[in-house]
Amino acid sequence: MGLGNIAGYFSNLKNGFDQIGEQSYHLNVDNNLYGSRETDSINIYVGLLRYLYGTRSNEKLGMLQKISLVLIYKISLIPMFIWALLRFDIFIFGFNHSFFRLYDLPILKFFGKKIIFVYLGSDARPPYMNAAIIYKNESIEDILRRTVNVKKKIDYVEKYSDYIINSPTVGQFHERDYINWFAMGMPTVLASSKGGEDLTIDTSGRVNILHAASKPETKESSYFNELIEKYKEKYNINYVFLTGVPNSVVIENIKKCDFVLDEIYSDSPMGGLGAEAAAYGKPTLVSGYYSEKIYEHIPKNFIPPSVYCQPEKLEENFIKLCEDKVFRVQKGIELRNFLEKNWSSNLIAKKYMLIINDQVPREWFFDWECNDYVEGAGIDRVKIFEICKVIKNVYGKEKLFLSHNLKLTSALDEIN
Repeated sequence: MGLGNIAGYFSNLKNGFDQIGEQSYHLNVDNNLYGSRETDSINIYVGLLRYLYGTRSNEKLGMLQKISLVLIYKISLIPMFIWALLRFDIFIFGFNHSFFRLYDLPILKFFGKKIIFVYLGSDARPPYMNAAIIYKNESIEDILRRTVNVKKKIDYVEKYSDYIINSPTVGQFHERDYINWFAMGMPTVLASSKGGEDLTIDTSGRVNILHAASKPETKESSYFNELIEKYKEKYNINYVFLTGVPNSVVIENIKKCDFVLDEIYSDSPMGGLGAEAAAYGKPTLVSGYYSEKIYEHIPKNFIPPSVYCQPEKLEENFIKLCEDKVFRVQKGIELRNFLEKNWSSNLIAKKYMLIINDQVPREWFFDWECNDYVEGAGIDRVKIFEICKVIKNVYGKEKLFLSHNLKLTSALDEIN
């Protein structure tokens, strides 16, 4: 599994495989800037791989130095690739990241290996719908170059992978059915204590609220800060805002909070932060445009019961969570129960075993032709629609790479 560990996905999945007695190995070449959990990846050799891999983002190095170090990194990966090829039958990759920029996939197929790809957001989302790209203030030409690159990668993965796991909210480029991400979920290591058992109303106590963001701009953290200032005195709020800190610090603050603020323009009712909070019986408030469509695309039993609403209703739900302790505690209990029944690391490992054994229930699959979600994530849809209009009117709508899907093209045509 690997070669990264965004939001602790693969380390938690490794934990699940360990619990059910299945042998697995997690290779993590990322430096884990925010302290994601570690598994097998701690040794001198992998440390060298991490150093070499990390040089790609070192702004102090010249282009020639970077190219040389990337080449050394690829050469250094060869022993690991050969070792994995000889030892394992199943390869689970994430974030469009394999050993050799996906070019190793034909080799793995030649040797009869089963390949599973899981996507977690920006690795598949069209760049013109992606706040992480848009906020870089790149030109439309740069966004289009990124779009071509993402589409090519997905086409290549579709050609060689046995199964793909993705969310309809970021699956616009797919041209084959894939396993709905929500049928699988985020592998989560549950806390030993459920939390949230005390339903006693405490009118004199503070309301402890946590917001943690690795990229505050795409989470619209400034809006949350304004919301807190507006109601801080009225509800006696103790607010903790974290960014760029180790995962252990986030966990310690989750334990102390009453609820979590996640994101304003989210295309998921619960991501990594929400799942970690739910593991301790703490509810998450998150809003996004997908809250209107989610029940059209996803069976109800797959949807986490977080407080997920349209962006314009976020403030009223914030007030409800501040005022109603019974409500927020009950939501925390519901989320913890949901994790136990659906998203615990051992259960998701068992789901992966069904995939590995080609026993995937039909209801887990999402029909790519049914996708009509074009409102992106991390940014107001007005901005996304403006960019899409420019691309269509100046460069041609074929540059959006959505012509394969009539529902998507129709949805974009409606925004003119």
